[in-house]
Amino acid sequence: MAKSTLLKLSLVVALSLAASSVYAATEFTGATAVGGTSFSASNKVHVYGKTNGATSGAFDSTAYGIASAHESGDKVIGSKSGDAKLYFTTTSAGAATGTASAITDTTNLSAWTSM
Repeated sequence: MAKSTLLKLSLVVALSLAASSVYAATEFTGATAVGGTSFSASNKVHVYGKTNGATSGAFDSTAYGIASAHESGDKVIGSKSGDAKLYFTTTSAGAATGTASAITDTTNLSAWTSM
């Protein structure tokens, strides 16, 4: 499976997690329960989510942003609440995880490319 397909799949699963779980300014690491099974990102793929929730450790928010990237890649795939589209942006090789980790519920994705 191509890297971009794995990143998209990771993001879709992570979005599902964000809608039903506890994530505020968090990197999804290790196995995470999803609908009775577990999800973990592919090797060297990082998935980040941030909500506007007031309580750390509780999904008590109304908005979220989520993004994923490969450690050595140059693409970041992201989305946020209120928008059903996935977007991507290109960075320098190896810098994508830094961009992904900066995602918030207020990140302006209009400069990113719609998928």
